[in-house]
Amino acid sequence: MARTVRIHQLPRDIRGAIGVSSTEPTVRTVPELLCVRAAGYADTELPVTPSERLTYRQAEQRSRDVAKRMLTTGIGKNSRVGVLFGNTGEWIVSWLAAARIGALAIPISTYHQAPELARTLRH
Repeated sequence: MARTVRIHQLPRDIRGAIGVSSTEPTVRTVPELLCVRAAGYADTELPVTPSERLTYRQAEQRSRDVAKRMLTTGIGKNSRVGVLFGNTGEWIVSWLAAARIGALAIPISTYHQAPELARTLRH
């Protein structure tokens, strides 16, 4: 199940940074919040890394595309999805895609050696 965001519990500066007022509905899933932001702030950039940016529109569209691909491969609600990316836009898009379909994204460290990676994948 996708996680919910309680907007009123976020610090005021964070609410302002993502363009949410405290008068908006207080509980949304992250993918729902992304859709709302993409509709109202399509070309506003999300800071991903110091050298990489995505707009809300790009993040929403890419996560929708990846979610569709996940569904066609049999990944769905309550599935676990291993995400093996560095700190990149692809990691964020994969996490959003998994949340969109109700799957759980499991971050896997890019620093894992073969034995650690094997153990992670077994569990």
